[in-house]
Amino acid sequence: MSVHPENILADEVTPSTMTLSWQDSMHSNLVGEDDDWRSRLIQGYQIFAISEEEDEEEELVHETKGAEDGCTVEGLHQDTSYRFAIKMICAHDIEVERSEWSHPFRTKREERRALRIKDCAAKVPDHCSANIFHLSRKAVPLSGSGIQKYEIGASSPKDIGKKVLLMVGGTGTGKTTLINSMANYLYEVRPEDPFRFKLISEQDELKECGTHDATKSQTKLVGAYVLNDTRLNYQLTVVDTPGFGDTEGGSQFDHQTVAYIKSWFSQRGAAGISQIDGICIVVKSTDVAINAHVRHELTSIVELFGKHMEQNILIMFTFSDTAKPPAIYALKNAGIPIDRAFKFNNSAVFEQYIDASDDLSGDEHDNASLRKIFWDMGMRSFHEFFKQLDNVPSGSLCMSLETLKTREMLEQQTLRLSERIKEELERAKNISETIEMLVNNKSAIDCNRDFAIKLKQYRAEKRPVGDSERCALTCLNCNFSCLKQCSRAEGLEIQWSVIMRRSMELMSEQSLPESSASNAAHAPNEEQIRVQKESATCAVCPAKCHWSAHAICDYVIEYEEVVVEEKIADLMERYQVDPESGEKTITQMLAEKMARAFVEKEQEMRHIVAEIRVRLNQLNEIDMTPEQSTTDLAYFLMLLEGEKADMLPGYHKRIAILERQLSLLQPRHSLSDDADSTAIQYLNDKYPQLYELTVSNEQDVPATNAIARLHARNKGDDSDDDNPASAEKLSPMKMHLKFWRDMGL
Repeated sequence: MSVHPENILADEVTPSTMTLSWQDSMHSNLVGEDDDWRSRLIQGYQIFAISEEEDEEEELVHETKGAEDGCTVEGLHQDTSYRFAIKMICAHDIEVERSEWSHPFRTKREERRALRIKDCAAKVPDHCSANIFHLSRKAVPLSGSGIQKYEIGASSPKDIGKKVLLMVGGTGTGKTTLINSMANYLYEVRPEDPFRFKLISEQDELKECGTHDATKSQTKLVGAYVLNDTRLNYQLTVVDTPGFGDTEGGSQFDHQTVAYIKSWFSQRGAAGISQIDGICIVVKSTDVAINAHVRHELTSIVELFGKHMEQNILIMFTFSDTAKPPAIYALKNAGIPIDRAFKFNNSAVFEQYIDASDDLSGDEHDNASLRKIFWDMGMRSFHEFFKQLDNVPSGSLCMSLETLKTREMLEQQTLRLSERIKEELERAKNISETIEMLVNNKSAIDCNRDFAIKLKQYRAEKRPVGDSERCALTCLNCNFSCLKQCSRAEGLEIQWSVIMRRSMELMSEQSLPESSASNAAHAPNEEQIRVQKESATCAVCPAKCHWSAHAICDYVIEYEEVVVEEKIADLMERYQVDPESGEKTITQMLAEKMARAFVEKEQEMRHIVAEIRVRLNQLNEIDMTPEQSTTDLAYFLMLLEGEKADMLPGYHKRIAILERQLSLLQPRHSLSDDADSTAIQYLNDKYPQLYELTVSNEQDVPATNAIARLHARNKGDDSDDDNPASAEKLSPMKMHLKFWRDMGL
């Protein structure tokens, strides 16, 4: 009596079990007979198994009781071929031969993500710890430079929707390890698995660096990894940015990273990105302070997005334990939102797994138990992170793109206006020096129109842009490069350049309906396009010219200071001084003309500073970490401190001009009311002869006139100031303009 091999069948097969059935010869002989005798004789079966693929000996894998001719064998290896032999256990110690080995039966392949992904991954050679596999990926071409995009795994029907995580952090925060640990969580790697995954390997970083020196290895490019078929029910894109504060490249490299991200956000279609679900700021939990450079760059990333994205800021603390991370206070001090913070400890992910239940020594057992604790803690952290991410609404980059464009527009305008401030300040200084020369050489000038003096002037120089892909936007009316660097594409639509005032400003001035303004954050509508084309003016060039007066050029106009020798006759012609027009001397007439030019330069400076202040405050309004609103006073103080620090030639005269501007900006003063009379006061203090010449022939000018009142105060006569009846109902600015008319200037 025995079981024939051909009678052994595998009815149900799983990755780790097989349900076997068989028919022994006794059963065949007793068909149709009373089966009671068989059940009394057969007490059970022993099932032996041997693997055809593994170097293992046969073993007893199962034992049944009773005459039931079937059982389920457990504990088998997945995707492995087995043969089985069956032996009856009979009563009365009757020995029965074991059957011959059955035909081979194969367990099913386990359908676990980690195993599927592992088959496509490449083992990282010479790794000192666990078996590390580099996730297989397919490069996705992107236009532009600085971004590398990869797709991991095949898209799955279960992946409904998409989410995007932007990972940023300082060098040494463990950001790359965090991303690699996240990949193991997403692809369901278990602690007992004899392998681990890496999304970003050391070889990747060395390749990006262009070096074979591991000590210099840091992420240098922005990498976007599209993860398909994870444990999540959506496609996840992880955007890895270079670590801020890297010693190689410094702040220039960090600024380039921000530029790469901005460029990618601006791309349309599949190559671009339309949403950000999490702006993940990775910080070492033990950092009690963030250095100024990393703080600035983290803030720069945060400021790429408007306030509407604040809810998407996710803080990821690495190297964490159960205590409150000290770094949370450093982030608070940096003004970075910390409403959503998560703690991670990835120390056990890439350590070789040892089962604590094995026969281990005391220390080994403790280490194995500790690794399991850290593994579980790390995986729970990721579970909580993605659970919270599901509750965070996606941040639309439509509004963020508008924020980026607005920021770029305001920054470019502020930059060029700041350069103009320096130019106007230098021109005011040169006029002051020329007046000084006129006063000091009054006698010689009045007698000799061929008398020559040395003047500092600005001469326009054309300098090539130096890049065939770039150009400059130049105002042909002002002979001024309003934008020194821009793309050729931007030059084709000058009315939409960053230096042009936007249609929403123009439409508000024209009192168009608010419904038109509601679309400001999106693509311009027909009305905005019409208004922009008809009315857009430059925010930078001196005359604020219409956009049509601008042209794209292969050169930049730079104004270079030169020293020239000019005859008094030529100077008179330039300032339109007619010696036959009155009784004044040549010096008097020239000085008056230059005094007016001096005041106009100071007026221009104040107007530019006011424009800069408006733009800086607009930048603060759209930032998530706004600073105190900028004032004209604060901006002039900044210019003054810069002059004192640089001490470039002529700095003392520029400082005098700036200090005079500061006196206008005290809280009790009005910029428009007192500005001009303060400039005249400066002329009085600096060149008393010129002041006396100016007022000596104007005895009939009313005391309400700004300069006449100033003259009265200088003489100690304040009676008119206290007598409202004697004053005309004119503002100081109007009084000053009246004075210039009265003076014939």
